[in-house]
Amino acid sequence: MKTKSQIIGGNFEGEITLVCNHYKQLGFASIDKTPEPVKQIGKMDERGRFTACYTKKAQPDFKGVIWNGRAICFEAKATEDKSFSLKNISTEQSMYLERFARCGGIAFVLISISGNVYILTAKRLVDMLNDCKRSVSKKDFSENETVLRKGGFIDFLNVLK
Repeated sequence: MKTKSQIIGGNFEGEITLVCNHYKQLGFASIDKTPEPVKQIGKMDERGRFTACYTKKAQPDFKGVIWNGRAICFEAKATEDKSFSLKNISTEQSMYLERFARCGGIAFVLISISGNVYILTAKRLVDMLNDCKRSVSKKDFSENETVLRKGGFIDFLNVLK
């Protein structure tokens, strides 16, 4: 059974997937959800379920390329609380995002806090973690890091321009 936070996160990822499909149709980007690296280890039952295990550490949730040819990858996180705990971003995820950005790609965490969406760049994330910051809230983000909803869509590419 899924927890409330898994449902909130899954809904947020679904919303982002719709936005990415919209960007594809407009020719602005080609961004896809990264599949989880799993391996089936048990037989499938009559309901189509089986036991599986992860084959490697999870990578950021979304990867692709945007209109100017730059590679992009990001993690998607959501909470209904007034702040987001940075412990919910694994060390492997933050390191991946940091390496990606150092190589010239655009890397960030797209965070939904109580329905408001923000971009936390890989560099800023690493700085916060190095400063032992435990969580972020609305007050930690500038206007330039706030993602607007246009026509119901989370328009995160607009923030990257």
